[in-house]
Parts: sequence; C-alpha cells; structure tokens
Amino acid sequence: MSTCANKNDALSRELRALFAKAKMPTNPALASEILQLTSNAKSSADDFAELIRTDPALATLLLKTANSVQFAQRTPVTTIERAVTVLGLNRVKTSALSFQLVSHMDRLGGVPIDMKAFWQHSVLRACLAHAIAQEVIPQRQEEAFLVGLLQDCGVLLLIQMLGVSYSKLFSSGLSPAAFYAQERKLFPYTHVDAISVMATEWKLPEIIAQPLARHHRMSKEKGSESAQLGAIACFVGGLCFTSDVAAVPEDEAFRQFGLEALRLDEGAWTLAQRRTAEEYQRVNILFGSMLPKEIDIGDLLSEANRQLATAVGDSEERVHVVEAERSVIQQEQRRLQGALREYRERAAMDPLTNVLNRGGLMEAVRKGIEGNLDGGISIGVLFLDLDNFKQLNDSFGHVAGDRTLKALASLLETEIAQRGSVGRYGGEEFVVLMCGLTAENVKKTAEQIVEDVRKLDPRTLGSSGKITCSVGAVWSDRLPVRSAEELLAAADRLMYQAKRSGKDRFCFEVLQSSNAETSNDRATVRRTPATGTTPKSCGDGTTAGSVQSDMLTLARELNEIDVDGFLGIRKQERRRLVAPCVLHYFAVPGPDLRAEPAVTRNLSSGGISLLVCRPMVRGEPVEIMLDKETSKLFLSGLVTYCRHIEGKIHEIGVQFVAHSVTPLIAEGATTAKRHDWITEALNAKLTGKLESQLSV
Repeated sequence: MSTCANKNDALSRELRALFAKAKMPTNPALASEILQLTSNAKSSADDFAELIRTDPALATLLLKTANSVQFAQRTPVTTIERAVTVLGLNRVKTSALSFQLVSHMDRLGGVPIDMKAFWQHSVLRACLAHAIAQEVIPQRQEEAFLVGLLQDCGVLLLIQMLGVSYSKLFSSGLSPAAFYAQERKLFPYTHVDAISVMATEWKLPEIIAQPLARHHRMSKEKGSESAQLGAIACFVGGLCFTSDVAAVPEDEAFRQFGLEALRLDEGAWTLAQRRTAEEYQRVNILFGSMLPKEIDIGDLLSEANRQLATAVGDSEERVHVVEAERSVIQQEQRRLQGALREYRERAAMDPLTNVLNRGGLMEAVRKGIEGNLDGGISIGVLFLDLDNFKQLNDSFGHVAGDRTLKALASLLETEIAQRGSVGRYGGEEFVVLMCGLTAENVKKTAEQIVEDVRKLDPRTLGSSGKITCSVGAVWSDRLPVRSAEELLAAADRLMYQAKRSGKDRFCFEVLQSSNAETSNDRATVRRTPATGTTPKSCGDGTTAGSVQSDMLTLARELNEIDVDGFLGIRKQERRRLVAPCVLHYFAVPGPDLRAEPAVTRNLSSGGISLLVCRPMVRGEPVEIMLDKETSKLFLSGLVTYCRHIEGKIHEIGVQFVAHSVTPLIAEGATTAKRHDWITEALNAKLTGKLESQLSV
C-alpha cells in the first residue's frame, strides 16, 4: 500500500508540474463550485443559474442546447433560469461539469495525437455509458456519462509527460485492453493512474472517482452503485470503434462480461446503441467545437459490434510484435536520456572557466527562487566583478586575462564547495547562488571571497599588481521579487555601489517582502546595507531628478570601467559625453508621445548611447533633446541596441537619421509622420515586425 501511495504522490507532483508548465490551474474552479452545489441538497435551480452566468461560454452552450430540436420548446429559451428548468438539474450538472473538465484538458498544448478523434471516442463512450446506465442503474446515468467521458483523459496527461514513445504506443492500433497491457510493461505510470490522481486533484466525488480508477478491471461484483458504474466503465472502455486493431485474449471476454455483469442481451444491447445515437446528437451541441463535423455513429458502433462477435484470431500476432519491440524502445529511451543529460550538462557550462554559463546560471537562479517562494528556502546571491580587468587585459594580454578568470572561477568553486552554484554571467562578472543558508553565512562568504581574491598571486597568472573584486550580496527568506532578472539586478546594483565606494569590497542587503503573501505587484523591500547606510535607488526613484542624478553617476562610472568591444572597429571614434537630456518616444504607434529624463554616455558623428529608464526595441524611432542653456539640439534616429544595466536602467544606442535645432518627433505625432522613416518605423512597430529580442 505504501509503494502505491508513493507512486501516486510522485505522479501527483509530476502532473502538478505539468499543469504549471502549461500555465493551467490544477483544479478547474467552476467545476469545483458546481460539485459543491450538487452535494448540497438545498441547492436550487436559481443557485445553478447564478453560477453558470459567471462562464459566458458555458451559459451560451446551455442556452443553445435548451433551444435545440431535442427539447422541442415552442418559444425560444432566452434566460439561464429557464434553460436550467428545460434541461433539468441532472442534465445541467453533467453538462456543466463535462464542459469545464474537457475544456480544461483540451488546453494542454502540443499533444501529438488527433484531438478531435480522441474526443469523439470519449464522447461516444460517455453516451454509451449513459444509455447502458438507464437500464442498469438509472439513478446514476449522469454520473455514468461523466465517467465514460473522462476515463481515457489520463492518456493526454501521459503523452505530455512521457513524450513520443508513449504517443506512438497509443497510436499503434491496439485495442484498449491490449494498449493497457503494454502500457503497464513499458512505462512507470498508466492512464488509469493518471486519471485517478487527477480525480483526487479535482476533488471529484467517490461515486465518480472509484469507477475511473477501476475502468480496466472486469469485476463482476454486484450491489454497490460504485461497482455497477465501474462495470459500465470497463465495458465501454474496452470497446473499439475502429477496424483492424490488435487484440488480446481479454477482448474475447467482453461479450460474456456484458451479459453477466450488465445483463446486456441482444435486445438490451440494440436498445443501448439506439439511445447512444440519440444522446450523441444532444451532447454534440455542447462539444461541437471539439468533435469532427461529419461522422456516422452507426459506423462507429458497428465496429464495436464486430469486436464483440469476432474472436481474437491472428490479431494476437501484432501484440507479439509490439512485445518484441519493447526492449528496443526501452534501449532507445535509455540512450536518448543519456545523450540528453550529457548535452544539457555541456550546454550549461562555460567553456573557458568550466562553471555554469549564463543560461545554466539563470536556470539555477529560477529554481532557487521557486524554492524560496514555494518552499520557504532562503536564498543568497553574490554578484562579483573583477576590478580594473580591462586594464589588466590591455597591459598583459588576453592570455593573462583568461588565466585570471579561470583562477577566480576555481577559487569560487573551492570557497562554495557543496553549498551552492557558481556561474559566469559574462565577461569578468560571476554569480554565486546559495540556498538554505543564513544571512550571516552569506555575508561572511562575500567577505571571505573578497579577501581570497586579494590573495591571488598575479605573477603566476602572467600579470602584476593586485587583483581585487567588488561584490554585491543579497539574501532573503521571503523574496519580494519573482524573476531571476530582478534578483540579479538587486545584487548587480550593490556591486556597482561597492565599486563607487572604492572597489575591493562588498555591499550586502537583506531583501524582505512587506507581506508574507507576496502579490503580483512589486513588494516593498526592507534593505539592510553592510555599511550601515541606505544605498541610493537606481532607476526606481520617486522623482525624475533623483533618477537622472543616479544615471549621471552611473554613466561616469561605466565610462571608466566598461569594456568597449567595438574599439578599433568603428569608423567614427566615440567621444565620452555625460550630460542630462530628454528622450521622446512613441508609447504605442499613434498620437501617444511621451518624454522621459535620460543621460547621454558617449557620442560619435553617426550615433549616441544613453541611459534610459525603460527597455526599448531595436528599430524604434526616438528623439533626444540636449539643452545647452542658450539653445537646444534635437537628435533623431532609430534604436540600434538595448542592454540592461541595473535596476530599471537600460543603455540604448541610437543611429542618427537627422539632427537640427528644431524638433521632428517632440513637436507632435502629426508633424513627425510627415517623415517617411518615422512612418515606416511606426508601421513596423504596429505590425510587430520590430526586433523583440533585446541585446544583453
């Protein structure tokens, strides 16, 4: 029993992760509320009508169903209350639950099967279960419909989890019983396990959940309603609606099982088929968008008849073929898993320093954030930058620079050991991630790293002078941010503060959400700097003046320490120019023109780079206004790149198209659109043709 429970727990975790990845709620909210109403004996038709109004799609479908020819109303049904009365509470309950749960499952993307054919067979089983229940257990015919509809939905979940090999087995032309037999041999979970777990997640009542869990068990137990529904589920779940399927000996027993467990003699079976066709026409309105437009129910049921009347014959041979291929599939799975694991490991490593590269690092930080927000595991991040690395490279060459980077990576891995992860963020920047440590431990680690870097012997690395670093360190037991980018930006900002304070040091902060239940809005952050003073706000100040002041300081610092990777390649030499300016841009294509404070960083005859408070897209038309007190200069052009600096501050490059003492864009949209290059850029922005991936 414990092994089974552990298996279900593991499957439940994987399914929750699948739903989270697909951005689906684990529990369909409206379905849960409908179940609560149905379990309350005091619930009225008005209660159901009030709830159904909250889902316009469901309300529309119920009105359409009530107005269909099957219900023959003399006057049109125009209100939800009357629709509930016409359809009856049982029909409304089943229809609402079915529509909610099927719509929920249908949102799983990337399923490599024919979804319309899948739902067609599921709806047909549901109608057949409903028809048989009218004779066997009439008081539970609506529950029988729902069991028939959902019993194979575990297949959709496992295709998403187990991939192509599972999809191929499902589509390999096996009867349901033969598929279930092979499924148990080849895979850790079956579709019965999956739908049983989801029934628990959805909090379906036991009268539905138990038959779902037993729909491949030919039990002749009698007496309880659950056992009778289980027998119906097993019978309809074992029928084939397509020809030329590979069967197993169990398929031969279905005719006898129907006679003994469900009393389905020839007359009862014929009646059930006729009722099934009628029921399918009624529910076709509800599931029309998910089903093939033109089908012949008679043809599908005739295949089921043929299966019940025909022996297994030579179709058993096809099962043996599948059995023989099992070891090949398993071998291939093991080979692919090993190759994928090796590829992922290689792809996540920086080839120079042999620590995580930026992609692997960001993934590790995201997992750390998930552990913090979901599991309450503390998280610490160090953002480290080698001081004066450009001068080291320029003076002693890239070989000495590479040796220094390798030595730093080795030092960090030795210092961190098993306590965290080390990654190269880019250039001479490294990040250390530590989870489950105290704030004091993270602070001491930052201090120790600064000391150890100071002790590196530059002569063994091919340089001279002292090697130092600046570190920004943050720690939190409950993060106020939800993205890796925001968390790293917080540590990055502290690293720059350490550089401005004289380099060869660290700055530390405790980040804490103002509310234990962090909302989607940005939470208030309580900062505890190591120096005892509150650091400046970068890019998120309350006034334009404070933001621009911070950007001026940052621009001067960047001009001193940033490496110009295009030096010697550009045709025009860039001149450092740190000055306040105003950036004019279009918030959206049209008349919505905005202006924000910005700071220039450097200038050439062909373009300008500046610090701004928002990310921008390559190809956007902008205009920079430089105020020289006695006159103004307007520089108009297109954004050529954008990179994140820290906090909300980004650096953009602008290629000049025009410059003058009078504005082109700042004067207004109407005037600006007289210029072809502005019109073309705005049209490209409107149609989404501008580059959306920002350079980092």
